[in-house]
Amino acid sequence: MGKERKEKSRKRPPKEEKEMMDKLYLAHPEWTSKGIREWEKEAGIKVKFLNPFSLSGEDISKLEGGKVSAVDYHKSLDPKNICERDISLIESSDGVLAIISPWDSYGTHMEIVYAKILQKPVYSIVLRERDKYHPWIIEHSKKVFTSKHAFTAWAKKKWK
Repeated sequence: MGKERKEKSRKRPPKEEKEMMDKLYLAHPEWTSKGIREWEKEAGIKVKFLNPFSLSGEDISKLEGGKVSAVDYHKSLDPKNICERDISLIESSDGVLAIISPWDSYGTHMEIVYAKILQKPVYSIVLRERDKYHPWIIEHSKKVFTSKHAFTAWAKKKWK
């Protein structure tokens, strides 16, 4: 028994995987889409973001520009097509980057859970500091950040 303990104590913890992410699905609420698109361009991360609002062909500019209300925008969408498209994008991704808002983030939360079911890594950026400690966010995220800046700095080191 003593020998077993010595052998166990000699084992080193596994090194953190340096997985390469070619494509990250970008889960975020629609009201953040304009700022997210700008950040995608500026971030300089060597990852292709699969942003459902940029790839969808939906005219989100009307919502962003205040020409339609969120209710009218949602009424104009085909829920089945939206969900099927987003699921397909998550399935084709290497992982998910989730921007978690304390307001109107229903789809984002569901996308996080779906990615977890598929055993894809989820990297979460919380827009409210206290959400970093929420059990569901911790359990479903490989890593949690409190800003886009913090994620960008980390990702640039991780995926050179």
